Amino acid sequence: MEIERCMSIISSAMQQLGGEDLRGLFHGLLKLAAELYKAGVILEARICLTCKYLSKRGDYYCSLLKAPISVEELRVDCPDHSPAARPAQWK
Repeated sequence: MEIERCMSIISSAMQQLGGEDLRGLFHGLLKLAAELYKAGVILEARICLTCKYLSKRGDYYCSLLKAPISVEELRVDCPDHSPAARPAQWK
């Protein structure tokens, strides 16, 4: 099974990553998912980066929670997600 072999290799490689590398990988994957959503490849995305409540003023801020959000706190499947009219471009 090719998929099991690939997943084993990926898992081993990820164990070699430090905290900052994992944080960057997670953030990059969220950005990729948001871009795929904007392009119409992903039809539904309940991630913070596509939510109307999220803004970025230096750091991320959720206006629903009325609190700043770190990259580690960004959600992949948020029950309170409300799609932005046009998802913002995050840098």
